[in-house]
Amino acid sequence: MNTLRIRLLWLWPSLILGALGLTQLYSIWSGQAQGLLHPTFHPFVLISGILLTLLSLLRLVVSLPMSPASPLKVSALSWGRIVVGGLLVIMVIGFQKSTPKTGYTALAFDNRGLDDQVFPPMSQAYKDATADGATASDKVMDLEVVDLLYAAGDPDLMKSMEGRHVRFIGQLLPLDDHSFQVVRLLMYCCAADAQPVGLVIKGQATGMQKMDWIQVEGTAHFEPSQKTAKVDIKLDQVHPTATPKEIFLY
Repeated sequence: MNTLRIRLLWLWPSLILGALGLTQLYSIWSGQAQGLLHPTFHPFVLISGILLTLLSLLRLVVSLPMSPASPLKVSALSWGRIVVGGLLVIMVIGFQKSTPKTGYTALAFDNRGLDDQVFPPMSQAYKDATADGATASDKVMDLEVVDLLYAAGDPDLMKSMEGRHVRFIGQLLPLDDHSFQVVRLLMYCCAADAQPVGLVIKGQATGMQKMDWIQVEGTAHFEPSQKTAKVDIKLDQVHPTATPKEIFLY
């Protein structure tokens, strides 16, 4: 029994390091990391996964020449250390497996509340739409929800986007027979700080279910209010759309 415990101790650190490293690598390969961390941190997850896996192999190679008769104190090689290490691996893998890849439920939006006043940088979609300096009101601007919310707090942007034909996507949250919300999750660092943001649209999203991904087209207007203007989209059309590659906004 003592020999078995010694052999397990030799192998166990390598197995734990390997399991943690492979879990990190799998989270990148499967896209699970997108549901946990801002893209800025994805390279660090990849690097840590590679390093942990390499350390696991190195530890295994170094420990193989050890003899079962090595004068290690058996009392220090308790099953408790093995159990604790195993539980650690199970917790990490279980947490990683429980992370959604395609979006969150309506409960997440209800629990965190919806914010209609955000001040992130303008999205890449806005930069692409205005890269040519076009200002023609008949040209459709492909934007993100946060672009319109951000513009509502900036007089210059508000002026440039007033009356523009815009198009954006989000998840559907019906309000009543005459209005619905288009919502997204805005991530600053990680899933823990992801904040639901959205716009109220007057109109109907016929034939679509709660939390479906939809595309909205309409004309942007801004109504003055005490702090920032309120975004008012005159709806032209709304229809289902595919789940985007990036379910979060950054």
